[in-house]
Amino acid sequence: MLWSHEAARLHQEWDRCGHAVWKPRWHMLNLPGPDRSAFNMATWDQRTPCIEKIAPRDDLQTTVDRVLWQARTYGGYTVTTSDLTPDDRDKLLKELHRDGTRFRHQ
Repeated sequence: MLWSHEAARLHQEWDRCGHAVWKPRWHMLNLPGPDRSAFNMATWDQRTPCIEKIAPRDDLQTTVDRVLWQARTYGGYTVTTSDLTPDDRDKLLKELHRDGTRFRHQ
């Protein structure tokens, strides 16, 4: 049995896509539908309590700022590829690579 903190979104995407590809090396369930969603999955014995998400601060104006905030606050992030321009993607990858802290729940 597998576990995801995003069960409701996973069910919603499954209903739209109807099929998925399991990528065991990354513990990822990939739903290759219109949004190309991917979900990090844990085994039942490795699940952790869900963290209640809050809205990003108002001063985070760009998509890159919001994604970085979410990565640092929640230990990961979710963003649709259509929300990122190629320039945003490059900035985001550069910042994540440069960030010397380990992403962890705070």
